[in-house]
Amino acid sequence: MCMFEQLLKEYEDKLREEDKKNENKRIKTAQYDFYLPKIRDYFIPFIRDFIQKNNVSYMGDEERFFNERFSRDEIILATVFYVENCPQKRKTSDNKKRSISTILDFLNSFNNFFDLVLSVRFRMRHLYYLKPFQDKLIGEIRDKLHEKGIMIVDVTSYPAMQQKEVDFISKCFKTQRY
Repeated sequence: MCMFEQLLKEYEDKLREEDKKNENKRIKTAQYDFYLPKIRDYFIPFIRDFIQKNNVSYMGDEERFFNERFSRDEIILATVFYVENCPQKRKTSDNKKRSISTILDFLNSFNNFFDLVLSVRFRMRHLYYLKPFQDKLIGEIRDKLHEKGIMIVDVTSYPAMQQKEVDFISKCFKTQRY
């Protein structure tokens, strides 16, 4: 089993333990379902590819990579990778706009992965001052995305009814005779 598979297995096990502690028994896999896909489907493939392209000397020795090389830059780049590649929750006509919540979701997941697995397994004291990552790295991540032409928009709430629906209902009431 390669190191990335070991990390994922360890993370899955810890998330399942955390979910068992959840008092709301109807939601048995809340943390597992929220955190794991972001790490499994985006962070691990990004880091694996990053090592292959940029740090060939660490190939097969990923533990040394995490102990010696892994830094804020890789967290920022992994977040940018996630924002560029994850499916959008709300489809927009502008493919270059992303919600700030996309960044926050990934960084929350990475925070959790860092706390449960990475910080326990590797010497990463140099990253503790960045915690929580979403507070300390958000500006740099926005800048990187802006350089790539991706605009980050604040969270927008969508009303229960759109204006077109309100207009239609109003028109119906005006034309009805009681």
